[in-house]
Amino acid sequence: EYAQLIKNPNYISNKENQINQTEQLYESIYNAYIYNDFQQCYQSSQKMINAGLSDKLLQKVEFFKAVCGGKLKGLDSLEMNLKKYIALYPKSELKDKANEIILSINKIRTQKLDTVSQPEASASVSFTFEPNAMHYFIVISPDDPKVINIIKNKIDAFNQSYYSNEQFSITSILFAPSKQTVMVKSFGNIEKAKQYYNLFTNDEETFNNFPKDVFEFYLISDENYKTLIQAKAIELYKQFFEKHYKANGKS
Repeated sequence: EYAQLIKNPNYISNKENQINQTEQLYESIYNAYIYNDFQQCYQSSQKMINAGLSDKLLQKVEFFKAVCGGKLKGLDSLEMNLKKYIALYPKSELKDKANEIILSINKIRTQKLDTVSQPEASASVSFTFEPNAMHYFIVISPDDPKVINIIKNKIDAFNQSYYSNEQFSITSILFAPSKQTVMVKSFGNIEKAKQYYNLFTNDEETFNNFPKDVFEFYLISDENYKTLIQAKAIELYKQFFEKHYKANGKS
């Protein structure tokens, strides 16, 4: 501050003007949000983010951008935007608000499912329980490069702490238009995979940093993984996983 003041006598007044402009732009974003002008809110939010902000203000503006972007594109985009937001800013004061909106979206979907029959395509998809087959540990995640990098770094740190003598591969592929799978491979059989899963999900330093309503964690055999990727039948596999891998409360 002192150096800037010496170099530029107008530094204080310039800084005050910049703060006033930032406050005015934020107020316009907030008003656009309140009056449901989602297009204006989204565009102004992007403009403000590009200008550079403090962490606290950035989290607020990113929230407006996530909600308004979702409102413009539909429920699926709204849900995914909010899940990305929670993943990127797990300590944000707006995290609870984001979760409330996600819960409301799920209620809307549940009401629709009560009146609409389930697709018959899943009837042709089946998974096979093979305890001795090669297994993988996978995370279903929002399709966002920042989020994926966070996951890979946390898994890598976990592996270095608990499996420093093992050579695991961590890869990710697009799973659906809005999701990716991050895979840790491989485990020779189900028992070794279970040991990894239980240790990972019980390690507070690692697992508690993953918002539970954003990510899904599974063990899966090689053949079932191929079926999952081809059929995109995540809900069907979730039921299979609960029955064969978590029947006793733990994997």
